Amino acid sequence: MNENYQYNNFQVNNINDNNNVNSSKDKKSKKFILIILLIAIIIFVLIVVSIANKKSTNSNNDSNHNSSQNSSETIKFIQISDEKDIYAVTSNNDLYAIGSNSYNQLSNESNVNDKLILVQNNIKSFYATPSQTYYIDNDDNLYVRGLHFSGGAYEVFEKIAENVKDISSYFNCTLIIDSNNQFQIRGKHSKFCGITDPYEDFTTIANNVKSIISMYYISGYVSAENELFIKTNTSDSYSKVLDNVKEVSNYLVLTNDNNVYKINYINGKLELLNSNVRDINKKYYITSDNSIYNGEKNEKIIFSDLEINDLNKLLYYGSTTNSTNRCTNLPEAIVYINNNNELVFHTEKENLTYKKDLAGIEKIYEHLRNTCYQQQT
Repeated sequence: MNENYQYNNFQVNNINDNNNVNSSKDKKSKKFILIILLIAIIIFVLIVVSIANKKSTNSNNDSNHNSSQNSSETIKFIQISDEKDIYAVTSNNDLYAIGSNSYNQLSNESNVNDKLILVQNNIKSFYATPSQTYYIDNDDNLYVRGLHFSGGAYEVFEKIAENVKDISSYFNCTLIIDSNNQFQIRGKHSKFCGITDPYEDFTTIANNVKSIISMYYISGYVSAENELFIKTNTSDSYSKVLDNVKEVSNYLVLTNDNNVYKINYINGKLELLNSNVRDINKKYYITSDNSIYNGEKNEKIIFSDLEINDLNKLLYYGSTTNSTNRCTNLPEAIVYINNNNELVFHTEKENLTYKKDLAGIEKIYEHLRNTCYQQQT
């Protein structure tokens, strides 16, 4: 306080002793002070704008990795794997996922089991395995991250092919259909996908192909004439095994006359399971009366306490898991889309319905991972 007082006195005395000072100096001094104030104001504004932009950027990043910011976004496609990983494509063609990330196939983040994350935006299509994620962009380039076909892992998405229309993969083999409808394959000599010779680069196998399949020791394709061709790891070439094919899903084959066959993934032989089938999904098929069958055992799946009468599209069937590891009764559950385009989690004891959006998918994932009706005490 004393220093300030002395400084002020000095100023006053100085003015009194120099009453002949040119008034222009006062004007210059005031001008200088105004300039300093103006510069200070500009700096302050720039700091405020910078902070606002940073918050906006963080908000955008959070919205990309937090489904609650986009919970109302329309979902075009949902896939639930046997491992209960869930993939979803939105109306904006953005790919979200929640689940296992053992090979960084989804992200380099560590919390992909906690919430849906944005895997890739603006995709054309995708294909997921327990260890890899593929997607095709709008220029028909194929990208992959996760397990590398020759060992190791892709830490980020890397382009591996161009002019790609469709993709199928199992472990270290990759099958594609290119823009000319050629079936090509790449993979190591490991007997998976029926590969008996190594294909270090994509190699053309057949022309005029509509769809492709890969599993365990076989691979196959459906021709433009709806013929199914299969190759095993003990055969020399692809052989026709069935006509009039409508769709192939995992080891199930649906024909245009509603027959469903099971492919033996060891020897490639076919077994007729049912002749009144309207839909197949991975290892399960649905008959015209909405009965669900396990394709592996060809047994009807029966829920005694609740009836399913509004099933539109089956997404998952199997047991749940429980993170406490104390569950003595892991229930079997079905996840499906009903006739009102809603998500349904269904067990013998409950029937829970959710909106088909990102928030609803997170709820379904939570039920699949944490449903238990009896726990050890």
